[in-house]
Amino acid sequence: GQTCPVERIRLDLQCAPKAYQTIINIKPMGENNIIASVKSDILGKFQISLPVGSYNVEPLSGNVFPRCSSQTATVEANITTSVDLSCDTGIR
Repeated sequence: GQTCPVERIRLDLQCAPKAYQTIINIKPMGENNIIASVKSDILGKFQISLPVGSYNVEPLSGNVFPRCSSQTATVEANITTSVDLSCDTGIR
């Protein structure tokens, strides 16, 4: 999300969204048990091999901010699945 308190009309690269390095927990859909965890890199990217199935992908948030939202992902055999995760910085 935003990284500067005032969004400017002109493109300001210092205020552009930035990657967030965190732990990402993986849970089977409808279950609460974590079956895998992975850490995103400094670019916010992560990779993990999972069996075929549907999963909740849950990035850990900060103490107050950023607040990160979970996404669902369906893994199919021999296909790469992409998941875009988003974290709200709380800056408006």
